[in-house]
Amino acid sequence: MKWIFGLILPALFCSSNAFAQLVSTTNHGDPLSSHAVRTQSRFIFEHQHLTPSAPLLDSAMSKVHGGALSLCTGPILDVAGGVQTGSSVRGLADGNAGASILLAGMRPVRAEISYQYIASALPSHMLEQSVPYDVLWNVGNAKRNGDVFLSHNVVGQVGVRCGKYVALDAGRQAHHIGDGYRSLILGRQAAPLPFFRATAQVHKVRFFAEWMRAAHPFPTAQKQDDRHKFMAMHGLSMNLGKRFNWSVYEMVVWQERDTLNRRGLELHYLNPIVFYRPLEYAQGSADNVILASTMRYKASPKVGLYAQIVLDEFKLSQLRRELKWWANKYGAQLGVKWHNVIPELHMLWEGNVVRPFTYTHGSPVQSWTHWSQPLAHPLGANFAEVLWRSVYQRGHWKYRAQLLYSAYGRDRDMNQDGFADNLGGDLNRSYKNPFQQYGNALLQGDKTNVFYQQLEVARAIGAEKAFEIYVQQHYRHASSQLGSNEQFWLLVGFRAAGMLSALRDI
Repeated sequence: MKWIFGLILPALFCSSNAFAQLVSTTNHGDPLSSHAVRTQSRFIFEHQHLTPSAPLLDSAMSKVHGGALSLCTGPILDVAGGVQTGSSVRGLADGNAGASILLAGMRPVRAEISYQYIASALPSHMLEQSVPYDVLWNVGNAKRNGDVFLSHNVVGQVGVRCGKYVALDAGRQAHHIGDGYRSLILGRQAAPLPFFRATAQVHKVRFFAEWMRAAHPFPTAQKQDDRHKFMAMHGLSMNLGKRFNWSVYEMVVWQERDTLNRRGLELHYLNPIVFYRPLEYAQGSADNVILASTMRYKASPKVGLYAQIVLDEFKLSQLRRELKWWANKYGAQLGVKWHNVIPELHMLWEGNVVRPFTYTHGSPVQSWTHWSQPLAHPLGANFAEVLWRSVYQRGHWKYRAQLLYSAYGRDRDMNQDGFADNLGGDLNRSYKNPFQQYGNALLQGDKTNVFYQQLEVARAIGAEKAFEIYVQQHYRHASSQLGSNEQFWLLVGFRAAGMLSALRDI
């Protein structure tokens, strides 16, 4: 257990209270965090957040620069240990330590960089997902030492404002689009992506274009076949009055090289205002184009509604036939946030559903994935989910609770030939040979039902509340045709304020 002690050594300290906000940028924001509540209660009608770190970074900058160049450094720290019981008994540990640096006051430039050393002994269901590719959620590639995953993670970004209306950003960051806990476009649980982004805003309209590079690893035994891919994305966000925001997005994925040549960064996708679908079609539909839309409505000063729709492929004629054609691939999200139900109690209700084969492609390299993990919702495709989250803060104490139910279908042997048939739940599998052209229902295949519950109690310590001690209790029950699995685990930890817990609710 030497690595646990090694995690504490890199921590640096910053006397400014702004660092308590800066450190949270490395974990990309809970939608019920105190900052998100303040932002949405005052400015819920503004544009969708294109990256989760931007508002938190701006908030920290405003407190440290004071009109002059400032440098703030501080610790990234979250160390926890516990035990899992139930269907299997095992020790658990989460270690996350490093440092962040924020450079502010050098207008029109802003910059931040963070380094983290991560070590995790995962719960059983997370271990099963991570082993085939040696990857961790929120991180990407990791080295496995027995059941412990180790990784170095560097994230950061540099932004430049070019005049009154245009801004440029580049770096390596996790992304999250939308107002919900989950996203059907880009979700916070995915590994960081290297990116370059240009944003223009005039009055109530914002336009952005972004280019990213992702990895597509093969199982550990086939590492020599690992590939990379590029993604281009642009979006338009409009405020329609003071209560409603509507945004539309278009994304395209293409592999860096195929069996014939090395494509690299396709020049025609560098045009930020061209429509990707006609370009992709002109090339013989070789790439993967996805459309999406998000909506936000401010129902009252305390209540906000939000929604997302994603369209991978869609034919109205096939939908009207009601034959459940495999290539009608789409998903939807609907959610409600209620801030200050009573003072400092905030709640969120959300539902997500995605049809089979959504996000997949004929070439698995061009699926909507990064490090073989979904870039959008962590369950990928062929699932339905409902969840409730709440946060309550009183003085130095903070309480979090979550309930979640999900059901998802995965591939299984339908015709008893010894091979798992393609039923649309595996994003890393080509859609070229679906088990059936018609009759594809939601949750088809090996259906798994999951109930998950979490409770956390945390207490801030220190005059500036820069650190927290916490206790987490988790319960997960999964059942399918192959059997059931029950897990209960308890964690006790110490962290810098604002750090979010690692993903466990899948």
